[in-house]
Amino acid sequence: MNQEPTKRVIEPWLLVVLIIVLLGGLGFFAWYYLMGSGKVADSTPSSTPTVTTTPLAMDSSSTTDWKTYTNSAYGFSIKYPKDLTYQENDNGKNVFFQTAKERAAYEACLQREATECISGNEITINVDKESGTNNEDDVSLALDEIIQNKVKNQALAQNPQKITFASQPAYEGMEFGMLTWYGIITKYNNHVYDLTILCDADVLAICKGKITENQNKMIESFQFTK
Repeated sequence: MNQEPTKRVIEPWLLVVLIIVLLGGLGFFAWYYLMGSGKVADSTPSSTPTVTTTPLAMDSSSTTDWKTYTNSAYGFSIKYPKDLTYQENDNGKNVFFQTAKERAAYEACLQREATECISGNEITINVDKESGTNNEDDVSLALDEIIQNKVKNQALAQNPQKITFASQPAYEGMEFGMLTWYGIITKYNNHVYDLTILCDADVLAICKGKITENQNKMIESFQFTK
């Protein structure tokens, strides 16, 4: 008589253990690749939030002892600390404000050097041709066209920012020449105005961070008078 083969019976408790181990392994690998160190980085760059800074309103009480410069030829005024002096050139198209120390260093350079001397001005205001336009005819262009020309001629960095200055549409950006400047450019009554501050950085945000409290107050005090 042939003997039937003995059937192996898996104990129920062993089956439960195997199921638990299998589920645990699957859970671990799911966590490792979805949440843990094995997670695959998202190749889509995250969007960078746009930060908008609003200039602080000028505290007029802190400038009560300041002086006021008025340019009647080109219709603007600006307040400046009493320890600064100003100098006009080209019949008022170029005006710069500086400390006594900066002025002394500039005059010493003029006596010593045959080349052009750059003064460490607190703020410089240029009008029309002095503002960096190619020629006097450029003042007939719209502000956007003037800005495009300055960028094209590499006198102004790419992507200047639109702002409001002295209640007028304007642009701010980095201006280039022998040195680097932070500049605000606007147009009013068919004149182009360019207010600049010397900066030793070529990034707009960094340069703006270097502007002093008094320089900010001077910028805030600028206004057109006619």
